[in-house]
Amino acid sequence: MGWRAPASTTARWKRNWSASSGPGAGNGLPAGSGRKSTPYGAFPASFRRLGLESTLMDPSRLACWCVPDLLAGFAHAADFHVDANLGSDATGNGTAALPWKTLTHALQKSAGQSGAPHRILVAPGKYDAASGEAFPLILPADTVVCGAGADLVTISGAPALPFFQFQLLGNVDPIPGQPSLSGLRLIGPGFGNGRAVSSTGRSLDGLLVEQFELGVVGGSDAAVLSSSFRQCTIGIRASAGAPTYFGSCTVAGTRFEACGIGLELIAYDAHPPFGPTALAANAVGCVFEQCTVAVRQFAESALPVWSALTDLKADSCRITNCGTAIDGSGPNLVGLSGCTLADNLTGIKSGLGYMTLSNTIVWNHAFFAFDPTDVLLSIYSNTPFGLPGPGNLSVDPLFVNAALGDYHLRADSPLIDAGDPGHTAGGLDLDYDPRICDGSWMGLARIDIGADECDRVRLQASGSANLGASIALKVEAPPGALAACFLSGAAGDLALGALGSLLVNPDQAALLGTGMAPLTTFLNIPNDPLLLGVTAYAQGYGRDLVGPGASLSNRITLFVK
Repeated sequence: MGWRAPASTTARWKRNWSASSGPGAGNGLPAGSGRKSTPYGAFPASFRRLGLESTLMDPSRLACWCVPDLLAGFAHAADFHVDANLGSDATGNGTAALPWKTLTHALQKSAGQSGAPHRILVAPGKYDAASGEAFPLILPADTVVCGAGADLVTISGAPALPFFQFQLLGNVDPIPGQPSLSGLRLIGPGFGNGRAVSSTGRSLDGLLVEQFELGVVGGSDAAVLSSSFRQCTIGIRASAGAPTYFGSCTVAGTRFEACGIGLELIAYDAHPPFGPTALAANAVGCVFEQCTVAVRQFAESALPVWSALTDLKADSCRITNCGTAIDGSGPNLVGLSGCTLADNLTGIKSGLGYMTLSNTIVWNHAFFAFDPTDVLLSIYSNTPFGLPGPGNLSVDPLFVNAALGDYHLRADSPLIDAGDPGHTAGGLDLDYDPRICDGSWMGLARIDIGADECDRVRLQASGSANLGASIALKVEAPPGALAACFLSGAAGDLALGALGSLLVNPDQAALLGTGMAPLTTFLNIPNDPLLLGVTAYAQGYGRDLVGPGASLSNRITLFVK
C-alpha cells in the first residue's frame, strides 16, 4: 500500500526465504494420475495463470512456484526500537543496534522526530515500573506500537483511575493496513481494578489483556482483532451517545474467558443534547467462554423508547458455558448467523427488541433459551423449539465432546451440510476454515449449521515466525488423500464450489510442497531485519484419489517478529 521493498531486498527475500518439504513432498503420486476435468466450475484467470487449477486437480503437475514478494504493500514508517533487556534510554538512539529501554522514553523521543508516521517496535521482555515505565502510555495520532508478540512482550501495571495503561489519540490508524497497537500482553492490577486501553477509531490486534476492570473502551468505529481478554470485569466496552450519535464496533477473531461481561454495547441519549442514538456492532469469529454475561446490550433513552438502539450482528461466534449468552436491556436488535450458543445457564434476553437466526445453534440452556415470540425470522437453525421457517431443526447437534469444551460437530452430526443452500458468501468459520466446504466429502459444498464448518482437511503450524527460525506446516487429510500446502503474501476469499474457499491471494501464491497426506513442509525465515512485521498466509488442500471428496483447509497467519 504505497511502499515496496527495493529490488535488492526483494531479491534477497526470494533467495533466502526457502521452502522444503518432508518425505513424499512433490512425489508419491500414482502413475497416470493426470489432470481431470474439474466439477467445481470455472477458475478465475489469475488462478489459471499460476497453474493452481491443475495443481488442485493434480498436485504432481507443479513442483514449485516462484516465492512471491511478500514485502509488497508494507507501508513505510519511521521505525524506533525498544528493548527492556538490552536497551538504554541514556545511551540508545532508537535504532535496532542501539535501542531505547522503555516505551515511555520512546514515545517521548519519537514525538519530536520527522518522518511520521512512526512505528515503535517492542522487543521481548517485561515492561513495568521496575524497568522504568511511567503510565499512562500515550500514543500520538501518528504513532503505532508493534510488539514482538503477546507471548513475548508483557506490559504490567496501570495508573490510578480514570487513566488507562495505553491511551490512543486520534481516530484513524496512521499506517494503512497496520493496527495501532499489536503484539502485547497487558496485565492489570487484578479483577475489578485498572483500565487497559482507550481507543476511538484505531484498531488493536494480537493483544492479550488480563485482570483489568476495563480491557478496552472504544468509541465510534472501535476495532479489536485477534485478541484475548481474560479475567476482566468488562472485556470491551463500546458506546454511542452525544456528541457521537451513531457509532460502530468491530470485534473479530477474539476470545473472552472468565470475564464479568465479555462485550458491552451501550447506546444512550439520556443526557443533553438529546437525539436518536444507535450503536452497530459486528462480532465475527469470536469465542465467549465462562463469562458471567457474554454480550450485554444496553440502550438508555430519555425520549420515546426507540430513540436509542443497539444492533448486534454476530457471525461464526461461539458462546458456551456462560451465565447469560446475550443480555439485552432496552431496544435492541440481535442477528445471529452461523453461531453456536450452548450450555449456558440462560440464552438470549432480547429486552425490548427482536432477533433473527440463520444457520445457528441454540441448544441446552439450563433455565431459558429465548422467547420464541421475539424471533422475527429463523431459517436453517437448530433450537429446542423447532421454529417455523425453512430448514429449521430441533435435534441433538452431536458435538464432539461438549463436556470438555469441544463444540466441533461430529462426523455424523445431522447439522453438517444442513445449512441454507442459498448461502453463497465466503468468509471463515471459527477455526479459520472456509465457511462453506464439502464436510461430507461427497462432492457437494453446503454451509453447516453452527459456528464450526466441518472440514476434512486441516493445516497446523509448529514453531514460531521469528527471524532465522523455521516453521513446520502440516496438512492432515483422510488416509490416502493427496495434499498440498501453499503460501501467499495476502489474504483472499475466492469461492471454488465444493472445494470451499481459497483464503489466500492466488496472485501472490507459492507452492511449498505436495505429496500424500499427512504432508509436512518447512518454511525457513531468513535473519533479515527488513522482514520484521511481514505477514504471510498459508493454506492446505486435500483430495481423495478414489471418491469425489476434496477441500481446502483452514488458513494460518504468519507474522514475522
